[in-house]
Amino acid sequence: MMQRTDSRRGTAFLIAMVLTVLFLGFTLSLLGMAVAHSNDAWATAENLRALMAAEAGLHEAIADLNRGGDGTVSGAFGGVTFDARAIQAGDRWLIDSVGTSQGFRRATRTVAVPALPVPVDRAAITIVGPAGDAAALDTVSSSGGNVLVSGMSAGLPAVGVEDPLTYTTILEDLVPKIASGAVSDNTFRGTPEVTYTASDGSSAEVPILEMPTPEWDDEKLEMLRTRLIDKVINGLIPTATMTYGPGSTTFTSPTTLGGVTVIDGASLNADSNVNGSGILIIRGGSLAVSTHSQFHWNGTVFVLGKAGAGAELVNAGGTMTVQGNVIVLGDQGSASNLTIASGQSNSNTLINGAVLLMAGGAANDAARFQVGSGGVNMHGWVGIFGATAQIYATNQQGVFNVLGSMTVGVDGSDPQDGLAEIDFDGNVHVQYNQNHLDRAIAGLLGLISSLQLPPPTYRSQGWVEISPLVAYQPNGAALDYTPSMPAAAPGSGSGLSTSPDTGGKGSLRVGGGPSSGGGKK
Repeated sequence: MMQRTDSRRGTAFLIAMVLTVLFLGFTLSLLGMAVAHSNDAWATAENLRALMAAEAGLHEAIADLNRGGDGTVSGAFGGVTFDARAIQAGDRWLIDSVGTSQGFRRATRTVAVPALPVPVDRAAITIVGPAGDAAALDTVSSSGGNVLVSGMSAGLPAVGVEDPLTYTTILEDLVPKIASGAVSDNTFRGTPEVTYTASDGSSAEVPILEMPTPEWDDEKLEMLRTRLIDKVINGLIPTATMTYGPGSTTFTSPTTLGGVTVIDGASLNADSNVNGSGILIIRGGSLAVSTHSQFHWNGTVFVLGKAGAGAELVNAGGTMTVQGNVIVLGDQGSASNLTIASGQSNSNTLINGAVLLMAGGAANDAARFQVGSGGVNMHGWVGIFGATAQIYATNQQGVFNVLGSMTVGVDGSDPQDGLAEIDFDGNVHVQYNQNHLDRAIAGLLGLISSLQLPPPTYRSQGWVEISPLVAYQPNGAALDYTPSMPAAAPGSGSGLSTSPDTGGKGSLRVGGGPSSGGGKK
């Protein structure tokens, strides 16, 4: 009996020992898995921190270029470091940046290209600057006319507004009109739409958005204005092939102009056919195209005000065609006016390019863009900037048609009287068109480059992730690369290293090569 009891006790002891060993092994296994998981989580976090540092390096390099530097920068923050270097290739810069965190390395690449310091591709019409409660967006379709502002072709809003008070002011006036039917709900088309409820209780869905516009830099825009004025006055006018002024000149027979033609403080009337190419400069005077006359220009038209004296390019009933840019520059104390059609229903105007109006830097300097009756087609971009920026398009006998985009900006130099006003009446169509817009902006930037002026600013085309092994070793194809891939999730991609990079071994590589995978900003 005693022997059986001892046997049972021995068996129970053995079973307990086995269970204890199994439990201990299971516990150690779980502990090992937890440690491994912790290491993986730590490695993923440090990889992500290194990637964020590399991206920060790209932004710092572009900022350095915009300050006049060479884009070679380095920095450290929060235990991570970055080292970015830029290589110039023509008018653009290839920038590589390597970020490091706890031995982990990630690398990014971008191409920085010349750009304007204003938003051009956010909406069919973009309003920037602190216009505040002095803003107005009036649309009236009288006499059976039709007003259309659309960003539908590119899936963009009809109107984008930077300043919150400007946005509220515009919608508080516009939404009750849409709700009551005074303004058609088809006037503004685009995506996305937001539901806005006005203070009077009326509401409407409108594709008019409040949006940040980091591209807007009024100081750089003012710098561009002063540089252009200096180049025109001191660089182009002295090389003029033909100068008219002072006084008044009327062309009564067919005339051909070329090179650099200057109208200085004079009134030039085209009462016949005038054809020209090159650069036309209207300074403190005007050029008017009379009824049944024709004016065709292939190149750039500069319209410059003098102190206290504006300048105008006017189509007063004839046919005017400009294949190129029209740049209107106001001097301090003068308005910048561009009158396309002056109440003549038989006038026809076509501008293929950019139309840029920039008033002077003093308070109350106004940039005014006026369109009367007749057929007016503008294929490209229209930008109006000043302490006061106004568009008046009252085309009831004809159509004012913009294919591209428009930007209206108030620089904030006169916070009491700053005004951004858009007044459309009759047949007015502003429709976003990417092709015309791209061509116009490229032409404007090309003109700035041809005048040997520095780019107004540089902007990234987006970024991709590359292997640290190929960082700072650009190839020609990379300069033509425009990122189109969505941003990779942290830790995604092929070849993700979960161990620190030492001497380049085990480094991260997303996708199959330097220009694959990565992210877009």
